[in-house]
Amino acid sequence: MVRQAHTDITLAPVSEALLALSAPRARAAGITNVDWRQADAATAALDGFDLLASNFGLMFFGDPVAAFAHLRRAASPGARMAFVRWRSLAENPWMEVPMRAVSPHVPPRSKPDPQAPGMFAFADPQRVSHVLIAAGWAPPRFDELDCDLDIAAGRGLEEAVVQSTPIGAVGSWLRGQPAEVVAAAVASIREALAAHRDRASC
Repeated sequence: MVRQAHTDITLAPVSEALLALSAPRARAAGITNVDWRQADAATAALDGFDLLASNFGLMFFGDPVAAFAHLRRAASPGARMAFVRWRSLAENPWMEVPMRAVSPHVPPRSKPDPQAPGMFAFADPQRVSHVLIAAGWAPPRFDELDCDLDIAAGRGLEEAVVQSTPIGAVGSWLRGQPAEVVAAAVASIREALAAHRDRASC
């Protein structure tokens, strides 16, 4: 039995641009039990939810135990939570392949703290379990999903290069580098991605 029929869609400040888009609201046109909010899920006033869901967002909490404890208090007693998190970098070649291609062209970087907020902060399932249990949730169940990701969305190799260059570690590595270094790095990304372009995507 679902205790609450009302649905809130709460977005963190980083999603301000997405909230401003008309497409999501257009898809929800005529649905009266949907609200759109911009708020920090770790601290926002929330109450009585039966289901909490997130796609690749919760690994950015600064204090994950406190944040998940807040969400546990905001949820109804029998509530469920489902979220998607990235596994390790080595298991995500869409990100790892461009990074490996760029690394010979730039100075070595210090190894990041694996538990610092970021894309792969929840890569370790044992850490995720520890965080959730410490926050008052039941031990989680993990379901792995593997598929080939077309980062170019069907627009070919050059678009894949464009999508790989400005984001994440690759973008930060190349920022401020001389033009010839950037050009060589982009060429290496192109060559590395070309070996993957004929793979089907999910």
